[in-house]
Amino acid sequence: MDLIYYYWISSIDGIGTRRITDIIRCFGSVYNAWNAQMSDFKKIEGISDTLARNIIERRNEKKLASEIENILSKGIKIISIDDKSYPEKLKQIYDPPYVLYVRGNMEKYEKNVAVVGSRRCTMYGRNAAKKLSFMLSKYNIGVISGMARGIDTQAHMGAIENGGYTCAVLGCGCDIVYPPENKKLMDEIIEHGSVVSEYPPGVMPLSGNFPARNRIISGMSDGVLVVEAGEKSGALITADFALEQGRDVYAIPGSIFSNMSKGTNFLIKQGAKPVTDICDILEELGVDYQVQNNDNITCQLTAKEKILMDNIECSPLYIDDLAKRCSLKINEINSLLTILELKGLVKIIPGRYVCKFS
Repeated sequence: MDLIYYYWISSIDGIGTRRITDIIRCFGSVYNAWNAQMSDFKKIEGISDTLARNIIERRNEKKLASEIENILSKGIKIISIDDKSYPEKLKQIYDPPYVLYVRGNMEKYEKNVAVVGSRRCTMYGRNAAKKLSFMLSKYNIGVISGMARGIDTQAHMGAIENGGYTCAVLGCGCDIVYPPENKKLMDEIIEHGSVVSEYPPGVMPLSGNFPARNRIISGMSDGVLVVEAGEKSGALITADFALEQGRDVYAIPGSIFSNMSKGTNFLIKQGAKPVTDICDILEELGVDYQVQNNDNITCQLTAKEKILMDNIECSPLYIDDLAKRCSLKINEINSLLTILELKGLVKIIPGRYVCKFS
């Protein structure tokens, strides 16, 4: 029954989580607030006559029950902060949402890492986000992100490719696909994990919603990995929330000449742990791991495959340039690269580029 009270108080226009906290603190519980008089609400600092009237008028049990039933009929769960399935880590932050709307299954992983970064990322950033998220899943670590273009998308994809758990926290209702091109990805996230929002269904992705949702991304996580970020990237806001919440912050170092690495390089200067390998994160999380290498695979390479591997870099390299370096014909290069990709040693990138898969 408490669900209807939390749904009521969190769905009133003009009331955010901090105001709800003030109300519950004033009355002792959300149930007591439900039974309070308009005059009682007016005594709370910041609550105007109009807002107090809205609070009372919204208190219509039959209407609220009908709204909840309609939401549930769409396959959307409503989880209150008192629900046992509510993420324990999120409860611990300064201003946790009192209600979460969830599609999929919000599994309780022992460890979760947020992987965030710029929407306008480089190939280096995309590869790093996807690879590290893939590896996090391999160690049964949940991957939390925001389903935005760029780094977020790659983070979810990396976890999904390994069959791991991933959670997307949205800045809109969880029935809204944003960005629209991520419809297929959203379906896959729901299948492999969950899509979560503090906003009721139907709420559009307004710009003001995203900074607030970032506190949930970091709040659900043990640490935040910033892959690529410009000087004013929203990912830096998530990192700030993480620090306020006592979470670890990791950052992937990048070129001093890249605008997309200015934010991450700045975080490292400020004390964030630089990440060049999955082990850097696992060590901080206290996760047991075995150092993995490709020595056995490398020993089985042919002479020409070894020549290619010696000339392929972590940054994308144009295949025609690789052929010149190795003095091999293009058709031979293409055949060898296909074999190396199947062995998990390289990644072939659209546009005739290749880089090491590491």
